[in-house]
Parts: sequence; structure tokens; C-alpha cells
Amino acid sequence: MNIRKILLLGPNVDMSIHGGIVTHMKLLNTLSNNDNFDFEIRTFTLGKRSFMGEKISLIKILYSYLYYFNTLLFNKYDIVHINASMTNSSILKNFIALLIGKLFFKKVVFQFHGGDPDNIKTFYTYFLKKIVHLSDVILVLTDEQATIGDYAKLSEQSKVKKIPNYMHVRDVDINSRKNLKDIHFLFLGRVIKEKGIFEIIDAVKKLSKKLKNFRVDVMGDGPELKKMREMVENTGLNHFFVFHGFVTVGKDEIFRDSHILLFPTWKEAFPYVALESMLFKMPMITTRVGALSEIVDDGKNGFLINSRDVDALSDKMEYFLLNPQQIETFGEQSFEILEQRYSAEIMKKTFTAIYNGVLE
Repeated sequence: MNIRKILLLGPNVDMSIHGGIVTHMKLLNTLSNNDNFDFEIRTFTLGKRSFMGEKISLIKILYSYLYYFNTLLFNKYDIVHINASMTNSSILKNFIALLIGKLFFKKVVFQFHGGDPDNIKTFYTYFLKKIVHLSDVILVLTDEQATIGDYAKLSEQSKVKKIPNYMHVRDVDINSRKNLKDIHFLFLGRVIKEKGIFEIIDAVKKLSKKLKNFRVDVMGDGPELKKMREMVENTGLNHFFVFHGFVTVGKDEIFRDSHILLFPTWKEAFPYVALESMLFKMPMITTRVGALSEIVDDGKNGFLINSRDVDALSDKMEYFLLNPQQIETFGEQSFEILEQRYSAEIMKKTFTAIYNGVLE
């Protein structure tokens, strides 16, 4: 068998604190060790970072471009697969990586993860257009991101393809959940207002006047964490909240002891937290943004509400508190959807077709 080689560009996969791009790259890496996958993958860090959010110095990025150039010069790769976010700085940085790849006549798969074309400044749309023209295939997560196909010529628009994120499906033990006295809602994510954290406080405040048998576990860190804690304390809701901070060890245990994911975000692409909650057979209460409206079958494995709608958030939380038997029913549906649509086995087939299509 002729194993084709792929150079996978993106952030440092060894970061302990990382986002969706690194999660995606790690999963692709595991596929390359699979006997049934016809591609060998090597990762390349474009600008070394130790943790998510660290600023990359100009010297670091210039050095990584030089090292990348030498890597292509002295090694044979069939495809360069660039992983980027749809933000101004990422577009420029990865456009240069695309140019270097094309300098060596490489096929290029350019994959966008988070971000939104509406937030791209006019200056950077020039580079976005060039990325669309020069790449052999563009992968996006949402319909909003797919609108970059408008930058392409009519004959090129089919190169923009929407694909989801994926996850390894495995057996998890959730028996401890059945012994919990209260219903546990879980928020996991960056603690910023755009994730709907203050709507959660308002919903809990409203709900606490009628029901007491619940709590909200907050797993994550961010610039609004201190303010969130203060608001919880000032409104006398301490009994209803547990703050775990950023968790690396023990994350599975918190998922096992949680019943329902709360994720009332304002703007999103395709969050891995949704797939993680499905793995642990949890229903979701989330919003109609990004790919979430595709992940959640409203009324079957969770509920979709409008962003910033505190009343709807409170009502859906109350539904599960008054109908706890539905938690398991909804959760089983979540796991089934994960298996059917977003498993690593499906990912293997998807990327086999993408890579083969580029090489034809």
C-alpha cells in the first residue's frame, strides 16, 4: 500500500491548555496510527505556544516559517493541511504558510475552525480571498463560515465544504450520577459574557424561588470569572453554584456527576463541549447559533433557545427538574446522535475522501 504523507499545521499539540484546533489535530493524529487509514500524518507547530492565548513573538513566527520551509525542502509530503481560526491575525499568519506550501507545489487543505467572516476587517478580506483561490479545498464548520465561498469564482465554489467536528466514542461510567441528591447542571467553557454566563445567574435566581434541588457546576476560567463569583455571592445564590476553575485532572469525574449541559452562548462555531456532553449521555440546553442547531434535535436530546433569553433558559431548566426521568431518555438520544454523526470512525471516512479527492 502506498501511504501518502500529510503535514498537519496548527498550534502546539503538546499544550496542556488548548482549544478546539488542538483537539482536532490530536484526533487526526490518532487516525494516522490506524491500519485502515491510508495516510501518515506529522504535525508542525506554526509559532510555538505553551498555552492557549499566549502571544507569539515575531521572532518565533519567522523562525517557524523558516523551519517549515526547510521541512518541505528536505521531506516529501503529498498534502499540507493548515488548521486556522477565522480571525484577522490567524488569516494573515496562515496565508503565508499557504504561500510557502504552494511554492513547493503542494496540495493544500485549508481548514477553518472557530471564527466568523462577519468579524474579518476589510484589510484581511484580501488575504481571505487569496486563501479561497489558492487552496485545493476549504473546510468550514458552519453555514456562516461557508459564505466565504462567495469570494471564489463560480467554478471554484464547490471547493468550500462544511464538515463537523468529531470525537472518539467510548464507554463511560455514569452510575454515580444516579446517586446524586440534586440535579447538576454543568457549564463548561471560557468564562466570558458571550458564553451566556450572566443569563445562567439570572435563570438560577428566577428558578430558585420555586425549586431548590439543583446546582450549577462551572468548569472553566476567563476574565469574567471574578465578576461571576461576585454576582453569585451578591444575589445570595452561593448554595446553587460550585466553581471548579480550569480543570485538567478530574474533568471526566465532573462530567460523570453532571446531568445536563448549560451552554447559552451568543456565538459559536462547533464547540467540542457539546460532543463531550453527548459522550457522557447528557441533554443540552443551548442556543440556535453555529452548528448547535444541527447537534441538538430540539425536544429529543436537548432544547434550543434564543440567545440572551433568560425566561426560556429558566423554563427548560425547570422542565428537567420537574421531569427528571427525561434526563436519561434525552441523554441516550445524545449518545446515539454522537455515534451516528460525529464518531472518529466517521471522521476517518470523511478525511480519507477529502485527502483522496485532493490528490486525484
